Amino acid sequence: MNTFKKFLPVFVLLFVAVEAKADGAFQSLSFADAVAKAKKENKFVFVDFFTTWCGPCKMMDRQTFPDAKVSTWLKKKAIAVKYDAEREVALAERFNVQFYPTLIFLKPDGTEFDRISGFVPPDEFMKVARGLEKGESSLDRMRKEVA
Repeated sequence: MNTFKKFLPVFVLLFVAVEAKADGAFQSLSFADAVAKAKKENKFVFVDFFTTWCGPCKMMDRQTFPDAKVSTWLKKKAIAVKYDAEREVALAERFNVQFYPTLIFLKPDGTEFDRISGFVPPDEFMKVARGLEKGESSLDRMRKEVA
């Protein structure tokens, strides 16, 4: 037990460092402020709807969002925000969020352009992100891949 107590501060610091890195691209803004900022800066709004108990949401935080390409894209091309769907119930209902995570990409004017539900690895996230820059939704991209 003494060994565990001895290393507990190290584990806590590592956990905090991983969480801080995952959230580096995200801003603490209300939805209205995120849309206003995106419009002003001509960027996408990226909304991550999550819950505290959601395993795939935690995987996104550990694997996808800390990825250098994903993090850089979010910082340069989007106003990225995260909302706990169980706390921001009205906003989650507004966007008909039914699965977690639900990742929504909005145009600078706040209208929905694309969405993804469930865990998305970094490479797949970047395919969607690059498509958005071309005005192509995930559905458009899938149609091209099938054709």
